Amino acid sequence: MCSVFDGDGIQELAAVTTEILLGSNSVCRKCHLQPVEVILHKTDPYCKKCFLAFATHKFRSCIGKHKLLPAGCPMVVGVSGGPSSSALLHFIHQGITLTSLKKLRIDPIFLHIDEHCSPFSMHEADGIDVAERACRAVTKLGLKCYYTTLETILAEKPVTPLPFLQGSSCAQLRDRLTTPLLRTKMQCLLQSCGSLTAQESVWQTLLQRCLVSACASLDHSRLMLGTSASAIAATILSFMAQGRGAYIPQHVSFCTVDRVMGVHVYRPLRELMADELMHYNRLMDITFEDPPQHNGTVNGCTHNFLGRLQSEFPSTVPTVFRTGDKLLAYDIKASTASSTLSINSSGIPSNGDGVEPAVAEGAEPAAAEGSEPAGTEPAAAEVTETVATEGTEPAAAEVTETVATEGTEPAAADEGAELCGFCFCTLDTTQPEASALSATVVSTRLSRARAYGDIDSDMRAASTELSLENNVKSKPSGTVSLEDSDQTSVSVVGLDSASHDGYTVIISKADLDSVLCYGCRIALNSVTDATLLPIDLQKRATAASSVRRAQRGMNVDQHTSVHNE
Repeated sequence: MCSVFDGDGIQELAAVTTEILLGSNSVCRKCHLQPVEVILHKTDPYCKKCFLAFATHKFRSCIGKHKLLPAGCPMVVGVSGGPSSSALLHFIHQGITLTSLKKLRIDPIFLHIDEHCSPFSMHEADGIDVAERACRAVTKLGLKCYYTTLETILAEKPVTPLPFLQGSSCAQLRDRLTTPLLRTKMQCLLQSCGSLTAQESVWQTLLQRCLVSACASLDHSRLMLGTSASAIAATILSFMAQGRGAYIPQHVSFCTVDRVMGVHVYRPLRELMADELMHYNRLMDITFEDPPQHNGTVNGCTHNFLGRLQSEFPSTVPTVFRTGDKLLAYDIKASTASSTLSINSSGIPSNGDGVEPAVAEGAEPAAAEGSEPAGTEPAAAEVTETVATEGTEPAAAEVTETVATEGTEPAAADEGAELCGFCFCTLDTTQPEASALSATVVSTRLSRARAYGDIDSDMRAASTELSLENNVKSKPSGTVSLEDSDQTSVSVVGLDSASHDGYTVIISKADLDSVLCYGCRIALNSVTDATLLPIDLQKRATAASSVRRAQRGMNVDQHTSVHNE
């Protein structure tokens, strides 16, 4: 794990052999006068004053060098009570209270999302609610704080956060914002996920959606989060492991834009590592809640792995972080527009039409204008090679790595691309044949064909397509339930109450998957009750199923007319 010295701070990973310990005779490496109170990377000693100046400079320089925040802009700052968001709270408070020219010129309000009903939330300490501690920490500094709950994202209509004032109680605000039915719905949704990794993935997606939705409800278009470099490095590796590699730039860049709400999300702590924030909180006497350990999830195991590796190789997290920072948004339409070369039975590449490329034996293929230069590795998976046309990116199965321009906003994906109905990322389901998604679909079809014997899988899929059934007598009006048609293809039942009052719309698993990206398909694969899903996802799946039903009806009519002729 090494990189060429290209000026981005990446160095070759090497184990630390000489370690500086607290209490030794060493002095601060910055001022060379004061005794050491903080040791970074086992070899960099700092005194208290120099370390606080170092951490503050990292925070302010991350904001200043990107030049994306206009002076006096209103900002919603997410605060969870953890070490990163607690440090962000004090960084901002110090910045806006300065009277010099270095004053941080933003107008912040703070937002806390109560995750009381989630199994991944921070536990109560000393009998006091974690949300109560987080909100009081904000109001104690004289700043505005708003409160909402995670389960409000499952409500039929957007819920505006309530202000947390002096003397307010989170229990009272929680009763005003949500209902026991919504809390039970959230708990059932997370419990219905097939694994702890799927639960955590769904929880993180809902939390991100709730933050953006609450920011928009407060009539703000900018959101600031306390995501550290250590968390970003773990996100990069865990996203690749979960099939979300194409969305790494949307969770790593300093600024990303939510495609649905139009909210700009900023990460000013992305250059500070977790241990640096812990030292900052300790020296500033900042109280925070310990984040829960998720040892049974991919993300939790990745955190633990990086932590152990970082303790021996201090360049681990910076290397992973800087590598992920070079990625740009993946252009789905451009990748599908590129020409695909497949390997035929004789081992000779062809372009799908039986025409072999005109490449002399032993010679390098001529690079098309705007394509990758000769000698570079092609962005391909297994037996598929892709030659990118001019202005497009290679159609890789996971992520296309492109050098990002420092100080500029990351390039967004194609504006006309369709979005996932759950995480609101660009759909990555239009992939070349040699992709993990295609392999999953083929495996599912083969499994169904084997289970049904001589029954054609397409006919079986057609038999489980959408049907609109009058369900008033058997069930109350507006109910949504699940019908398990077979062991391999679960039919999810959803309801668009706005257009089908008193009716139950049966949606097949394929209809639900058609509006989900690859990662969300895996996370929601075991969910068996459509009423647990967000309302907007139910409506999109219902609309997709209606289109599929109409198309199938047209195909049947065409087949009948041809047969009669």
